[in-house]
Amino acid sequence: MRWEVGFVPMPQPDARNPDHTNPNYTGAMRRPRLPQPRLAIPESIISWGASLLTAIWGGFWVWFALMHMFDNESTAADLIPVMTFAAPVLILSILALIFPRIGGLVLIPSAIFGAWFFDDAGARMLLATPALVLGATLVWLGPWKRRSLARRPRLPRRRSART
Repeated sequence: MRWEVGFVPMPQPDARNPDHTNPNYTGAMRRPRLPQPRLAIPESIISWGASLLTAIWGGFWVWFALMHMFDNESTAADLIPVMTFAAPVLILSILALIFPRIGGLVLIPSAIFGAWFFDDAGARMLLATPALVLGATLVWLGPWKRRSLARRPRLPRRRSART
């Protein structure tokens, strides 16, 4: 309230009630509902992308291990250590394609093991970090089983001309 000369209180307009003539106005304003944030890219595309990146990542490391074996100084005895590295990476890549969420659940502990086992910053960055990120993405957005890879694809039926 504002006081004028003579200390007679003057009524002030209610800041909550811009329409002073509406007796039903309570003064409570509701905020408009804002739209919920959504991913701009559909989850299935992110899931397929993570599965395909896992396959590319695994293919690179299998290729790298095999090229290491085929250099001039390698012997047949080098096949066992190379295959003990390449076989799990290949299995994880295939698992991430067919069963993405299970592949992600297996990829995360294997990435942590790889970071612990390989005591090199380059190996941690190139081997463990992508596996950890892709595994977490597959666990978060991947389906349990890919239907398009698990079933035989159906061909469209041909229509015969009836005369």
